[in-house]
Amino acid sequence: MELVEQYRTLNESFKSKLVYHLGAEAGFFSEFNNMILAMLYCIKHNIQFELFSKDANFGYEKGWQDYFLPFCNESNVTLHSKLNPRQPAREIALKNKFKIFLFKICTKTEYFTFDLWNEFHSKNFEKFYFDLPLLNIKGNIQQACAKLIDLTWRYNKETEDEINEIISSLNIPEHYIGMHIRGGDKFIEYEKVEVDKYIDIALQKSDLRDVFLLTDDYRIIIQMRKDYPTWNFFTLCDENERGYFHTEFVNSNTEYKKNKIIKLFSSVDVLNKAEHFIGTFSSNPGMYLGMRMKDSKVHGVDLGHWTIW
Repeated sequence: MELVEQYRTLNESFKSKLVYHLGAEAGFFSEFNNMILAMLYCIKHNIQFELFSKDANFGYEKGWQDYFLPFCNESNVTLHSKLNPRQPAREIALKNKFKIFLFKICTKTEYFTFDLWNEFHSKNFEKFYFDLPLLNIKGNIQQACAKLIDLTWRYNKETEDEINEIISSLNIPEHYIGMHIRGGDKFIEYEKVEVDKYIDIALQKSDLRDVFLLTDDYRIIIQMRKDYPTWNFFTLCDENERGYFHTEFVNSNTEYKKNKIIKLFSSVDVLNKAEHFIGTFSSNPGMYLGMRMKDSKVHGVDLGHWTIW
């Protein structure tokens, strides 16, 4: 709690302000990862960070606070839904230029998400060294982001109870390897990596044969158990799952959406405690765990090192 209070004090001391629209367009970890980068950019440039998540595509009532405790001021002005997109959208900017100008004046806001997107999402931002004593941040961008994850990734009581129950039901051993193998619409974004590469890295890094596998396609579980019968694979993937498709998720009902998100959070918490994590840095869960975990424990099968994706 002390870290959150220190962040609030520092954040609210800045005069200019960014309102960050969370859950506007993409999957949860794409949205979350970029929020963390935006927070870090704001700290470095003395900009107050404020959140708008009331319409978040992963939420069901409040947005961020459906699952997490608050860490900064939050806006409830619904006009952000239309005038504060997460990326520079030429059509929105040109069509609503005057409305956006007036909206910023009325809300005393200098920046919306699209104004700074290219700055905090750039490869140049990766190169900075951060020395922020008030938040105990001293290191590269991964180390700095790890601190911001510590202060934001705090579940509310209901979410924490549900996640603890799910993780307990896994009966997973104390020591294990973590893996994330993508399915669904992610095959469109990046060429699928053969599953053998995950095992090859696991063999290089550890003698463990217990694996928690995060995937959204149960056929991958079937394949792994068939190809590696002496290994034990644990998962929260349901037998009927055949990949994650974002449009389908956004249009689903509240109960379905909530259950999916809670299972996803449970899975990444289990992965975070693995002896080693093997995944793809070109996926947002991989990028997230590359920030949250120690660099020596995270291994990419697609790229040689962590990067902003």
